[in-house]
Amino acid sequence: MDDVDYFTNATINIKMLEKDKEYKECIERTKLLLQEIKLTQYSNKKPDEWFCYIELARCYKNINQYDKALKYIKQAEQNYWDDYGFDYMGITCKASIYEAMGNIDDAILLYRQCLEYIKTIPNMERVEASTMFNIGYLSRNPFIMNRAINIYKTYCKNTWNYKKTLNDMEDYLKEILASKN
Repeated sequence: MDDVDYFTNATINIKMLEKDKEYKECIERTKLLLQEIKLTQYSNKKPDEWFCYIELARCYKNINQYDKALKYIKQAEQNYWDDYGFDYMGITCKASIYEAMGNIDDAILLYRQCLEYIKTIPNMERVEASTMFNIGYLSRNPFIMNRAINIYKTYCKNTWNYKKTLNDMEDYLKEILASKN
């Protein structure tokens, strides 16, 4: 297995740990992977480092260690490889950290920044809808939340499995609302 395949498999395993809410194990494995990345020379190094920093930020946020989460977001920002310098996934992650900390105004500003950029990228309706929903929810604006749901419904009509996609969105929205209470 070459380095790229190894790191791809490692990142998949890390994401599965996060999905299963095994945050401490995910943190340990991500830190080990980050050490390995720093010791290895291969073509995908910068994106994989960035992934590790984002993943660490997400996990630390999920265990309420916000200072560490922000530390890793800062490292992700410093290690972003995109020539355009914009990282909507990192900004969304940072917004979610601020949201979890109760810093709603900064979270909304970051989600709005992200939304403006997302609108310029083709085929990002699903991300646009979820980002818009976050803005609507945090600002307590039902008009924005309904607009987000309508964007998502329009997106779903163009997918091969319309009902499943809508059900997934409904589950996602319920999860967001449940976690906010």
